[in-house]
Amino acid sequence: MNARAGWYQDPNNAAQQRYWTGEQWSEHVQTASVVRPQAGVVGNRQPKSVATGVILTILFGPFGFFYLGAGYGFAAIGIAIVAIVVGVFTFGVSILVYWVGLIIWIVRAVKARNAELDAQVARTASPPAPPLPASAQQSAPMVEAGPGSGHSTNDMWVHVVGAVNNPGLYQIPRGSRVHDAIQAAGGAAAIADLSALNMARQIVDGEQISVP
Repeated sequence: MNARAGWYQDPNNAAQQRYWTGEQWSEHVQTASVVRPQAGVVGNRQPKSVATGVILTILFGPFGFFYLGAGYGFAAIGIAIVAIVVGVFTFGVSILVYWVGLIIWIVRAVKARNAELDAQVARTASPPAPPLPASAQQSAPMVEAGPGSGHSTNDMWVHVVGAVNNPGLYQIPRGSRVHDAIQAAGGAAAIADLSALNMARQIVDGEQISVP
C-alpha cells in the first residue's frame, strides 16, 4: 500500500525529510529532527521513591499519599474515614489493619506508577519509524507477470501507480484489461476507489494506470 502524503525520511539523505505526495517524492525537503524526552522523565512527571513514600505514610498516614498525587491522597483519606468509623465497632482493629494496609498500598502504588512512567518513556523515546513508501526503496520495479524472464512480442509494459499494493512497471500479456494490470501490481489498496475506473477497459502498451 502506498503511504499517505506527508513528511518522511529522505531515502537518499538520513539527515533530512522529503515530502511524499502520495504517489511520488517532491522537491520539498526539511531538516529531520526528533525531540526525545530525557530518560526516566515524562513531561514534568518524575519517578517516585518507595522509601520516601513509606516514610511519609508512617509519619502522616493517608496524607503521605499526596506524594503520589492528589487523587491518591484523597482516596487514602476517604478509606481512613471508613476505617475509623468501623474501628468504633471493632475496638480499633480495623484501624490497625488499615495502617498496615497503607504501607503495603504505598509500596505497590509507587512501583505501579514508576512502571507506567517507564512504559511511556519507552514509547516516546524511540518513536516508530514513519512508513516508507514502496518507491522510496527503489525505482519502479521491473516485474514480469509471466514465468519467463525475457521480453515477448505477446507482452506489453504498463505502469501502475496510485492506490495499489505494489506500484511499478509490469510486463503483462497483450489484450489485458485494467483489472489485470491492477492484479499484477498486487491488487488495489484498501483506500482505492475502483468505481472511478473502467475495470474492463483494454489497455495498450506503455500506458500508465493511476488508481485513485
